[in-house]
Amino acid sequence: MVSGVLPGTGTLSGRGLIAPTSAPGAAGGVGPPASDGARQIYLTCAMHGASYLVPMAAIREVEEVGGLTPVPNTPPWLRGVMNLRGTIVPVVDVARFLGFTEELSRGAEALICGDDDAPLALLVDAVGTIRPATGAEIAPVPEHVEGMLARYLTGLYRAPDGLLGVLDFRQLLRALELGRATSDE
Repeated sequence: MVSGVLPGTGTLSGRGLIAPTSAPGAAGGVGPPASDGARQIYLTCAMHGASYLVPMAAIREVEEVGGLTPVPNTPPWLRGVMNLRGTIVPVVDVARFLGFTEELSRGAEALICGDDDAPLALLVDAVGTIRPATGAEIAPVPEHVEGMLARYLTGLYRAPDGLLGVLDFRQLLRALELGRATSDE
């Protein structure tokens, strides 16, 4: 788990609340990166051996994955529910949803998203650092990237330690909401 502060972004302290602060020029959206030079703040996370950027604006907090209660007759990517301070929260395995078959790692973390009325926990293998990026720093997704993952990538960010996929969180959350609605029927 990450602990630290990036000037003008926010604090990620221990396991729990991310306390965002306003960053000069930071874009607050959760969809594709701004095409102008506006800076957006991202959280890095790992899934299935690759690293991704997730817009910080979409994440309420990061939690350790505790006891999951399986829910029968749900899609395989819905791992179950967890109790988050008295609120029952559906837990989605993002890697499974994207079509990866690898099992969740032991140190999995939950990115808590959504509002108070409908929170959602998205499981990732690990959470990394907080990093700013502008739309100009994010390259388009290459045409040869296909499959489920391609639908939810808005671009690639070249970091000193390699390429990171930039997840389109708005699109991903919309698809998960639709999946939850259709699995309820």
